[in-house]
Amino acid sequence: MVSVPASSISDVSLDESAASTYSLNPSPHTAQVLQSIQPLYERLSQQSPTRPDIVAQMIRATIRLALIQRQLGQTSDAIESLEHGIDVLRRRGETAGLANDESQLLMMRLQNELGDVYAVELRFDESEQAFETALSAASDLGVTDSEAVLQLARAHVGLGDPPPQRRRIESQENKLPRERRLHLRTAVELLDTLHETGNSASLVTTLRARVRLAQSRIEKRPAAKRARFNDAIEILRQRLDVAPSDIAARYTLVEALAAVNLRREVQTKLQRSEAAARLREALAELQTLKQQFPDTPIFGVSEVHIRHKLSNLAKTEQEYDEANQQLQKAIAIQSTLVNATPENISHRCWRALLYRSLAEVCDLQGNQDAADEAVANAVADIETIAPADSDHPFVVQTRQIIEALSSP
Repeated sequence: MVSVPASSISDVSLDESAASTYSLNPSPHTAQVLQSIQPLYERLSQQSPTRPDIVAQMIRATIRLALIQRQLGQTSDAIESLEHGIDVLRRRGETAGLANDESQLLMMRLQNELGDVYAVELRFDESEQAFETALSAASDLGVTDSEAVLQLARAHVGLGDPPPQRRRIESQENKLPRERRLHLRTAVELLDTLHETGNSASLVTTLRARVRLAQSRIEKRPAAKRARFNDAIEILRQRLDVAPSDIAARYTLVEALAAVNLRREVQTKLQRSEAAARLREALAELQTLKQQFPDTPIFGVSEVHIRHKLSNLAKTEQEYDEANQQLQKAIAIQSTLVNATPENISHRCWRALLYRSLAEVCDLQGNQDAADEAVANAVADIETIAPADSDHPFVVQTRQIIEALSSP
């Protein structure tokens, strides 16, 4: 239990308008306050079992807590919080007399958040099941208001726009994206009924952009692929023209610009030049966010990925000094993330992979001592991971890559 003065509870807004701020500017203090409130809601709901407002507020606080935990890199804790929220809603919602529409809407929000967090953990089947459950809740609800439509669209986008690791697996298995297309088409139809106004404007915008980006990846024709991508960028830039402080829209723009597939989409010198320009544009947009929120972990994660790609492009152009510098900057940022949350296996695996890339560049530079040191650092990161996490898919994949590098 965290002891929190009463005045601190007022610092934690539980209204819907706060969601975008908390989701992209997380605070460990706010997480502690929300955690301390949970037992209070538990006691209140037990003492007043027919108070539906207490159950609803508890669920909303749980969702807010999970958002913060996710952005702090505490994905396992976020999953635990959301699963607890689902259990509470199922056990106490009906007993407390919570209206069916509100109950199903809260279930949709919980399941959509859970689907997103499972995807971060590379638990793809569970992620898709969570989004499917959100769709089932919508069918029980009978979509009638804009918030329900928005959550329904979000579930369809989750199913139509899976993470890159999932897309890579599907591509290797030659799976056709027909179902993905259907989900995206349904999402478009739902989003077209919504207006970009009020508290939901940011989420509506980012979902529309995500749909265009997903359609761009599915398209086979280069002209159509580029047109869809440009549509997505235009949607986000138009939003930022009227709402320059929209953090979620700007971050989605960063992710869109940075989503360059170096292996499949970048083959020629001109394509490498265009990719580098996109990545530097993404980096510039990201710096705008980092100046405002310098301690937000996901912004650091994004910068690491962008600099890693810039390093790979520089290496391909045989600009080894530039490649080395980009990796050194990426490793410095990644080390900050590792030091902040040493138990986070994703951060540690990524640093190991960065060291692996640094070893390759140092080898190309003829600096064998530096290459050996980078390999040793990569191995040390993998060996530091707790045995309980050794079977995690990302850990297994990273270990195989590092072992291949360090073997004679």
